[in-house]
Amino acid sequence: VLAAVRDKPADLGYPSVDAPAPAATAAAAKQGAAQPQQQQEEKPKASSGMMEALKSVMKLPAVWALAFTYFFIYVVRAGVTNWMVFYLMAEKGAADAGTAALTVSGMELGGLAGSTVAGLLSDRAIRSAKDGSGLVGKRIQVSSGAL
Repeated sequence: VLAAVRDKPADLGYPSVDAPAPAATAAAAKQGAAQPQQQQEEKPKASSGMMEALKSVMKLPAVWALAFTYFFIYVVRAGVTNWMVFYLMAEKGAADAGTAALTVSGMELGGLAGSTVAGLLSDRAIRSAKDGSGLVGKRIQVSSGAL
């Protein structure tokens, strides 16, 4: 994996993320110092555009539903992983904390294996899908086990 991963897009021949586009650089050179005040005025517009986008996203009920869902999933997951060790030691007779923690780590390892398998299955379903059959629907089918 480390041999295939690159640190920068430029390592694979793509333009740098931080570098401005050549057309933007040429346009800025043409304007020169003739309009420095206009460039200063564009910066607040860009940040206000970002704030407008953030406001419009925060008004979507689906975003809030996903946020609350993830919050409760995280709380349950953290609660189970933190509480289960003590439960296994006190109620189920686990020999020590290490043994109980090893048992609880099975949930995380199962999630890792399950997400990897689900990703492979959804990639296969998308590759074999006909045009217009709904790629997002294929991922939902894999996650619901209806494939």
